Amino acid sequence: MKKILSVLLIFVFCFALCVPMLASDKDGLTVANEKSADQQEKIYAKRGEKVAVNIKVNNNKGFVSLVCGLSYDKENFTCSGEVTSVPDGLMVLSNLKDRRQRISWETEKLVNYTKNGTIATLHFTVGEDTPYGEYPIKVLGVQGFKVPCDSVDVDVSISTIVVTEEAKTAITGATIGLESDISVNYFATLSDDHKNAKMRFTMNDRETVVEGTPTGVADQYVFEFRDVSPQCMGDNIKAELVLGDTVLAEKSKYSVLEYCRSQLSKSAAQLGISEEKYQALKTLIADILEYGSKAQMYKNYKTEALVNAGITGKTEFSPITGTDKKVTEPILAGAKFVAAGVYFDSVNSVFVRFTVPNTTESFTVNVKHGDNTASYGLDDCKLTNPETFEYVLVLDGVSAMEFDNV
Repeated sequence: MKKILSVLLIFVFCFALCVPMLASDKDGLTVANEKSADQQEKIYAKRGEKVAVNIKVNNNKGFVSLVCGLSYDKENFTCSGEVTSVPDGLMVLSNLKDRRQRISWETEKLVNYTKNGTIATLHFTVGEDTPYGEYPIKVLGVQGFKVPCDSVDVDVSISTIVVTEEAKTAITGATIGLESDISVNYFATLSDDHKNAKMRFTMNDRETVVEGTPTGVADQYVFEFRDVSPQCMGDNIKAELVLGDTVLAEKSKYSVLEYCRSQLSKSAAQLGISEEKYQALKTLIADILEYGSKAQMYKNYKTEALVNAGITGKTEFSPITGTDKKVTEPILAGAKFVAAGVYFDSVNSVFVRFTVPNTTESFTVNVKHGDNTASYGLDDCKLTNPETFEYVLVLDGVSAMEFDNV
């Protein structure tokens, strides 16, 4: 019965592609889904080069079957018909070799597929005589169904190919870093004429321009967007490779949450890691997003869209009922430690509050960490209460791997 249902759904999809383009009907069936070229991610290529283009789903409400057509410049680009990077849980039923350039998916066991990210990678070859410029790939006639046989809107996106005379300059990927802060690290390939390019990041109302650091791989650089506040893990980051006033490449939409979901949508084999390491990665991601959601609630920030929604597998911790971690008694006569605690923000830091006698002209706070001792003076501290001569010392950021060290 399930197989018959599958065949019927695909038959309905094929028939629907033959009708004229319509607006979304009252049942929510989308038969046209196009993004303007400036909304699409850009892939930079040169003549004769083979490029991989990802088809992605965004804001996925769940589907059991999906079909769409593609429109691209067939005079200047050749699609191999090969479809790769299909995630676990999905099967591709057509391979773009028919005249309608159609591609369709079906979920295994007819269970709704609810993940976001890449659902297929297509492979194009740029013609040797292709004029330089931008070539958007359009997604047409997007149709989705979910269990039990209801039509559903599916937001499908694909890229624009930019053919350039130079060797490819492009943003090639991104990952996140966990040190004393949360960072998003963007990787880019820079041609010889673009070695001085910088990365301009825009997140909410914050704009940051950073220089790249060579990774050791030929022509590859990494650009770090640092200090992402935990409550902002779901917020969009726009990254632009700029040289002067010229934008060379851009990734207009990304976030810590999108990276985490992308990792969770892949198998251990797709990530090239062992199953044991994959399970540890899943737990780490669940813990990161749990931290982000708690920060959202604490800050009352976008609580209607918690980043850990639908994520399972977080570590379960037992509450701490007592501790023997203390500051020592002051050596300076009349001084007193008032409090110690932790700031959880874009950078996680330990702080101490203390008072000194009003006649004190200078002092030193010694902090021992393992076998190392750091000394901080008056200029490193902030006077928070002139009447009681209370100061606060905020220490350097603590790496995520050092949270349990005294």
